[in-house]
Amino acid sequence: SMRPPSALLFEGNLKENWRKWRQRFELYLKATGLDTKPAQRQVAVLLHVIGDEALDKFDTFGLTDDEKKVLATVLTAFENFCTPKANESVDRHIFFTRKQQPGETFSSFITDLKELSSVCGFGELRDSLIKDSVICGVLDQDLKSKLLREDDLNLEKCINICKAAELSQTQLKTIDSDAKVNVIKMAVNKNQQGQKKRGKQHKAAGQSPMEAP
Repeated sequence: SMRPPSALLFEGNLKENWRKWRQRFELYLKATGLDTKPAQRQVAVLLHVIGDEALDKFDTFGLTDDEKKVLATVLTAFENFCTPKANESVDRHIFFTRKQQPGETFSSFITDLKELSSVCGFGELRDSLIKDSVICGVLDQDLKSKLLREDDLNLEKCINICKAAELSQTQLKTIDSDAKVNVIKMAVNKNQQGQKKRGKQHKAAGQSPMEAP
């Protein structure tokens, strides 16, 4: 049988933790057929699996006995607790000041930009503003210049160019690393061959290598 979701975590990003927990819980209800059962039973299942800390919070919501029997009402109460009223200006400030960090992959950077933009209320401008934030935030200055020179640059094209550039840099580093390893191996082999050659010469002269001047 399908496992229920684990307890709701209150550490870290509570808003995101709740969003993911609710999604898993609703999938669990559908997968087990509980979504067709009475709402009171669904609430009982929710309160059983959501964890002790969440249950303590639930007791402070002030719901009436009738409200506690309605799943939608209980979910809304948790939603209001876990998702404080949004401050769009703050959310947008966080989005617009997000820059790629040293050592951060482009995939991590673009994923975070997309998540941050989801609460900014950008509407149809969302993709365009993500693209602009990529251009402003990428660390590679050559890549930044390339993006600025591109005509009709949309988000998809921007992402593809950045991923290709990162892959190219990774391959170059691998090639450079392999080349350095080969140079070291050649130097070691050459040194070993030289030692063997000197050993043979000393042996022919009746000296041990240690006796050589």
